[in-house]
Amino acid sequence: MLCNCAKFMIPDPTVVREGVLGANSRLPVFQVKVEYTVNSLGICVRIIAEKNSMLQAMNRSSSEETDLDLNLKTEINEIPRFAMRFALNPDMEKMEYFGKGKRECYIDYQEHARMGIWKSTVTEEYEPYIRPQECGNHIGVKWVTLEGEECICFKGEQPFEFSALHFTMEEPDEKQHAFELQQSDTTEVIIACKNRGIGSESCGPRLSEKYQVQDRNIDFEFMIQ
Repeated sequence: MLCNCAKFMIPDPTVVREGVLGANSRLPVFQVKVEYTVNSLGICVRIIAEKNSMLQAMNRSSSEETDLDLNLKTEINEIPRFAMRFALNPDMEKMEYFGKGKRECYIDYQEHARMGIWKSTVTEEYEPYIRPQECGNHIGVKWVTLEGEECICFKGEQPFEFSALHFTMEEPDEKQHAFELQQSDTTEVIIACKNRGIGSESCGPRLSEKYQVQDRNIDFEFMIQ
C-alpha cells in the first residue's frame, strides 16, 4: 500500500513586500508587490506592479486622512526603465550571458547585436562616451552569470534586459567627463523587465511610443541561483 504524502508537503517559503515607486513631489507611479520565493533551485523573484493614476489617488485620499495636496502633483506617463537593482561584491568581474551582444544594445539600437552566448568582463561593459551616460545594456537575455570568488546566476523563462558595471547608475549623471568617474565598491547589476530606447529629441525626433515604457500593468519574474 502506497502512502499518499502530498498533504504533508511543505510549500516553498515566500516573503512578500508591498509599496510604491515614485519620485518626490509627485504621485507614486506604481503600486508594487514583490514576492521572494525560496526553493531548491534558488530564489524566485516576482514583481507585480499596477500603474497609479490621479483618479486612484483621489479615491484613496477621499477615504483616508491625508495632507496630500493633489494640485501640486502630476501624473507620470513614461518611465526610463522598470527593473531591480543589485549591489554585488566588487570582485564579480567575469561575465557570461545568453542574449544579444557582444556590445551594448537597446530596444531601438540593436541592429548590430547578435543572439548568442557571450563572454565578457564587467570592466569591458562600460562604454567610454565623451560624456558619461547610461550604457552597457543587453536585451533578449535568458540568463547571465557573474563570477568572482563566488558565482551568481540570473535567469528567466521570459527574456529580460540587464547591465553590469563597476559604477552606480547615479555616477555618470553626476560627472561631466569620463576621467572624473569613481568606481563603486560594488558591482552594480540591473535586471530589467524593460528599458526605454535611447533616442531622444536632443539630436533627432522624439522617441517613438513603441520604444517607451508606458505599461500600466507589469508582471515580471526571474530566478536567482
